[in-house]
Amino acid sequence: MSVTNNFSFGNLINDSENTFSKITHEVYYIIDSMRKVLLSATILVVYFFALGKFVSLYMADVYNTYSKNYLASGEFEKAISYSNRALESNYQEPAYHRNKAKVLLATLVLEDNAENRSNLKEEIISDLKKAEKLNVNNLATLRNVIPLYYFLTIENIKRPITDNNIDQMYIPVTANYYRGLKDTYDNDLGIFADVAEYERKLFLTEDFEISLEKVRQLRPEILEWHESFN
Repeated sequence: MSVTNNFSFGNLINDSENTFSKITHEVYYIIDSMRKVLLSATILVVYFFALGKFVSLYMADVYNTYSKNYLASGEFEKAISYSNRALESNYQEPAYHRNKAKVLLATLVLEDNAENRSNLKEEIISDLKKAEKLNVNNLATLRNVIPLYYFLTIENIKRPITDNNIDQMYIPVTANYYRGLKDTYDNDLGIFADVAEYERKLFLTEDFEISLEKVRQLRPEILEWHESFN
């Protein structure tokens, strides 16, 4: 009787150990499966996020191209709509801010209300400064907005450009931007030539003379034929 009981008890222990082993194995299997599922889910999330980002960047460029095309055809409402959509898709691209500033400048030609013109100019300067801030060391970006500052400073582009048609609120802003470029790129002939053209047109006589003297030091022969000085 004792041997039988011991045998039964031993079997019970063995069965328990086997059951525990099976349960442990199943738990490990479940954990491993869950880990694989989580890894797969993470990979899918990263993939779709990257795909979404790529699509967003691509569409931003498409929208900006549409905006440029509508601007060229004089359809300003559509141009500004697509410019805004480009920025919604990729707010960190300076070229999109610069393009929006161009579109808004174009709408100024059609706007006669003084308050509306003022609001538009505030929005324009905001986009110009944003474009500059996003790519502060990109000379191409900085040079491309030189003429935009000029048009921003004209009171009414439909009238002849005289000293009475200069927006006194924005002439200091434009002058400071031009001076900053010249200070930063003090040996760049192209910068001085580009800036000088608009300094002359905006009647910034002292600034123009400084640019003229710098060009005379760097390459005097261009003073005879370059449009900025004639």
